[in-house]
Amino acid sequence: MKKSHKSLYSGNFYYGWVIVSVVALSGLASGTLINPTIGVFLKPITEEFGWTRSAVALAVTVGTFVGGFVAIGVGRLIDRYGPKWILTAAFIFAGSAIIYIGKISNIVELYVAIFTMRVALQGAINISNQAVVPKWFVKQRGRALAISNLGMRVASGVIPLITQQLILLSSWRSASLVLGIGVWAITIIPITMWMRRRPEDIGLLPDGDKPDTSNDSGMNADASEVVTSPERNYTLSEALRSRPFWVITAAFLLTNFVNTGVNFNLFAHLTDNNLSGSQAAIVLLVWGLIAIPSTLTLGLLAERYSVRLLMIFLTMGVGAGIFLMLLVSGFFSGLIFAVFHGACFAGLFLMLQLLVADYYGSASLGTIRGFIFPWQMVANSVGPLAATLVYDSTGSYSFILTVYIVIHAILTAALIFALPSRDSWLNSSESS
Repeated sequence: MKKSHKSLYSGNFYYGWVIVSVVALSGLASGTLINPTIGVFLKPITEEFGWTRSAVALAVTVGTFVGGFVAIGVGRLIDRYGPKWILTAAFIFAGSAIIYIGKISNIVELYVAIFTMRVALQGAINISNQAVVPKWFVKQRGRALAISNLGMRVASGVIPLITQQLILLSSWRSASLVLGIGVWAITIIPITMWMRRRPEDIGLLPDGDKPDTSNDSGMNADASEVVTSPERNYTLSEALRSRPFWVITAAFLLTNFVNTGVNFNLFAHLTDNNLSGSQAAIVLLVWGLIAIPSTLTLGLLAERYSVRLLMIFLTMGVGAGIFLMLLVSGFFSGLIFAVFHGACFAGLFLMLQLLVADYYGSASLGTIRGFIFPWQMVANSVGPLAATLVYDSTGSYSFILTVYIVIHAILTAALIFALPSRDSWLNSSESS
């Protein structure tokens, strides 16, 4: 006899942690598509073909820009249908594009490969990963998002190191083949088998809370019919009419402009400042792995303390970390930068995800994030290009890194003076 829909997910173990695990795997695989990994390919490709760094960065810019506008529609689809088939298709295309990098013979082919990778990442994968977990958790949202982010955080250090070692052992063309196959291997089966849209679809509540199935007639009801949401949910139109939304959106834009510029050029900057390729890869490994304790700790702190205040401190921390990047002159100073900046960067990434759900709830989170994503991706796409253009013009990243520090100072002031605390804002919105 076929099991009932509800019994498949019954028991003491909450299925939301399966969702967290699948998102973590998705994040791990997406590490092959991020700027630090593309940055490892930057030097060998530009040296073999004689292209400038800004020429390669332009491909990242265009793909990221288009991906942001794709995310508008994808966000709505996630809210309505869930991310399962969106993620599956995105990783099939992404893996194919990574493999195709190893086949390129001209810059047009490189553009096609990187364009596909970045559209898949920014148009589908990132928004899916960031929108689904908050639907499964409210009280434990901080730790759940922190754990789901570990895949990306590990990948940001491990994948560039693996890529660099594969290039040293064989070639950058062989490295792309291994990475592409790896993407398919760790994503397609888990996503198609275990990804679900939201807990109410399978008779559960966020955080694994037990539904109150009593009603006037004494009959049992499906969880999706009796849920009283433990959070205040806003629609996109309501969010657009509020000041916090625009401050948070500005935070996304400014941090993405800075972070993508840093991440894309980090490996090249390190090797430009007396580090060997292997030493730079180790610095990236430390930079990525320090995010594990940082993300977990900050995820727990976010459940107890104000996400806004944590965001302010981490914004200042990333600015200070970029200052340390300016001072890198060898392996030891590179490691100091990696520990400090890596911890703050990972925490800032987590807080940005929490801010939207914290202020506006999870019911329309995909739609709200889908609205922010295009503008976020404009900044994301311009970041690497701006940094490489500065480098091509001056032979150094010093000027653009100084600009990044100033941007973080401005953002810190905006978060302090223009973004009200969540509780005061919710109280004022309910009384108005």
